[in-house]
Amino acid sequence: MQTSLFLKSDTLKAHQATEKLVIKHIKEIDTDKKYGEFLKKFYVFHTKVEEATAEYLNTLIPQYQFDASSVDIKADLDILGIPTPEQMEFNFPSIDNYADALIAQYVLMGSSLGRPYIAKMIQDRGIEGPFNFLKSNTEESSNRWTKFKELLDEELGEKDKEQLKNKANEVFNAMGNLFA
Repeated sequence: MQTSLFLKSDTLKAHQATEKLVIKHIKEIDTDKKYGEFLKKFYVFHTKVEEATAEYLNTLIPQYQFDASSVDIKADLDILGIPTPEQMEFNFPSIDNYADALIAQYVLMGSSLGRPYIAKMIQDRGIEGPFNFLKSNTEESSNRWTKFKELLDEELGEKDKEQLKNKANEVFNAMGNLFA
């Protein structure tokens, strides 16, 4: 079984638990300030994944463009007049090697596919934006996701799938803890 398909099926519970926490948080957004607080959590998660994976992925696969959405999130926070958090304490798993880095990006990039739906839910709550992060390049994100899954399957095809699953679940849980 391809690594990407294995991860999709075997991390479904952690994915759904995280999604449930994010949706619960969305339902509490009724002001720009609350929207900004919501974005701050994404900023912290994205920044952590981007920083933790860069040393492994940027040198080993320099031609591949990994997710760097923290720039878009920061732009939204700036427009809202909300300071970008320097750091927010949360339990993020260690990224110790190339496989861990790809798995962290798997969670980050896969989660990003839901951004247009999140934007719609927030707009339906009367928030007018900004939505640089939530509406950025949805078609490009979908294409990048397809290429990333191919890369993941090629690069991690022979790795211990249980170990990969455990790392993905740790990353999902870390994201969920930010929204708990």
